Amino acid sequence: MATERIIVQNIVMILGIKVLVMVLGILGLAGMWAAVMADVGVCLLAVGNSMRIFRINPAGEEIKAVSCPFRRDFGRHGNLRAV
Repeated sequence: MATERIIVQNIVMILGIKVLVMVLGILGLAGMWAAVMADVGVCLLAVGNSMRIFRINPAGEEIKAVSCPFRRDFGRHGNLRAV
């Protein structure tokens, strides 16, 4: 499924960039600001990549996203209730 493929792409991209920056930091080639900018940048890239789930297909019909299996409200003890 396309949604699962995008999720896997995001996870691999996030972990790959974080490991790369961590290795560069260990070698002394990247400082704290590089790590912060890489973290924020990879977050924005992942959100942008995830937006592809909501794109419109070539036939002009909207592709429906998978809905969350939880209600928006919380139970008595603060737990999410399954629908």
